[in-house]
Amino acid sequence: MDRDEYRQSSRESWNEMAAVWDEHAEEIGAAVAAVSDWMLERIDPQPGETVLDIAAGAGVLTAALSERVGPEGRLISTDFAPAMVAANRRRGEERGLANVEYREMDAERMGLEDESVDRATCRFGYMLMADHDAALAETRRVLRAGGPLAFAVWAEPLRNPWVLVPGSVMMERGHMEPPDPNGPGMFSLAGREKIEEALAAAGLELVELEDIEVHHRYPDRDEMWRRVTTTMGPLATALKKLPEGERGAIRQQMEERAEPFRSGDSYDLPGAVHAVLARRGR
Repeated sequence: MDRDEYRQSSRESWNEMAAVWDEHAEEIGAAVAAVSDWMLERIDPQPGETVLDIAAGAGVLTAALSERVGPEGRLISTDFAPAMVAANRRRGEERGLANVEYREMDAERMGLEDESVDRATCRFGYMLMADHDAALAETRRVLRAGGPLAFAVWAEPLRNPWVLVPGSVMMERGHMEPPDPNGPGMFSLAGREKIEEALAAAGLELVELEDIEVHHRYPDRDEMWRRVTTTMGPLATALKKLPEGERGAIRQQMEERAEPFRSGDSYDLPGAVHAVLARRGR
């Protein structure tokens, strides 16, 4: 699949997921709350500033960023999937967030002026983009001199059983391709070396990189299956297209593979995130 085809397929997939992510935004965000907190602490938005949130999805960071910049500040909350932008806007309007501008925007080609934002965030976005190098370079372009960027990407597959368990079953049964080490995907920026190379190519300075452990906890196997089939992005989309019998076989195999993470009826599937603070040079 070339990059243009990937962009189209990805946009369609996230448009399909928007309603579910909107409905379950709090529970999706809970598993990675420590990552969101780290990003907010490191980016440290100040009252009156302009902050750019890239790949904002249904708006997990929107309220917190809006509050930090205050009524005199401006938050530009963006996503390339229009349904995600609509979900974020609806949630923001319900909360009365008056300082947020919601934009449908491709991070690889931002319609923003040079050096027009003070700070930027991107929570689990860059790794999924068709050209994360272009997106990082665009982020540098719109940041003011010395402006910080806080972002998060998933660490190596073996450190993320929460997605490796269902993902490995789907791959073994021929429903998903193995990750392309040189293409976009969940693990395209897994590892310090990849992050350092990408930042250097974009002209951004690495300030801090911390690994954060996260946990996807499910009270029972039914809830684990529900979360996999509704909230797990492209994997959930692929599962929906399969016959009921095949879905049942996948569920059984997935539950067997998740057995090491079961205690009683509940499951605790861990994960690892690279949390990054970078900066545009002065």
